[in-house]
Amino acid sequence: MSGFNHPSAVVFDLNDTLISGGERGLRDALSRAAARDLGVDPEAFAGAVRDSFDARCRGALGDLYETYSRLAEGLGAHPDPAAVRTAVARRLHFERGRLIPSPQVLEALDRLRGKGYRLGLISDCSAETPAIWHETALAERFDVAVFSWERGVRKPDPSLYLAAAAALGVAAQDCLYVGDGASDELAGAERVGMRALRLEFEVVDAATQADRCELYGARAWDGPAVEDVGELAALLGAPRSPSDPMPVPGR
Repeated sequence: MSGFNHPSAVVFDLNDTLISGGERGLRDALSRAAARDLGVDPEAFAGAVRDSFDARCRGALGDLYETYSRLAEGLGAHPDPAAVRTAVARRLHFERGRLIPSPQVLEALDRLRGKGYRLGLISDCSAETPAIWHETALAERFDVAVFSWERGVRKPDPSLYLAAAAALGVAAQDCLYVGDGASDELAGAERVGMRALRLEFEVVDAATQADRCELYGARAWDGPAVEDVGELAALLGAPRSPSDPMPVPGR
């Protein structure tokens, strides 16, 4: 992608952009294990977790302890607090492992920071991600992290993009948004004035792609794209001044 122009700040999506969002089979296995902790039917609980994705990402079910308690109660169980804490600990342990980025991703983020870019993150996520975000190697590389669970809305809600830009101290039009395209996030970024670029963490099979579309929505995008974050770090030179005009990237 030649002729790409430099923003003042770069705002990233998290899942399936910087790290894997995880396969449905793995997520369901984790839910079934939690169900056994909670004393509910494993398959029913896995289905309840899947079906509550939108509500969980908007924070409507509370923190992870409250979420597991409510979902179990919805299936007729009343787990004791110790059982809920065990299930929560299991989920957080999994999330800590999932939020370990590759060395290549960390190197690319460090390159961008070394060039002077301010980095932001916007993620559609449930309670467990913000709960342990501060523990991760990613957290120290971002100036700003905006989580749907904390804001009560999901992408492409304009308030998420505008909150990230404001916290970075730049206008939306001075930001480049980078994501895999789920939840109409790239078009959403453009609607608030950001430039947008598609970057997908990994190539997946048709079943996994269908699962992700079910969770996050379609990923249609005909704009600029790169294959990995290292390519992006190599393409971008020094950040431009926010006062400079930002031309449209080559398509």
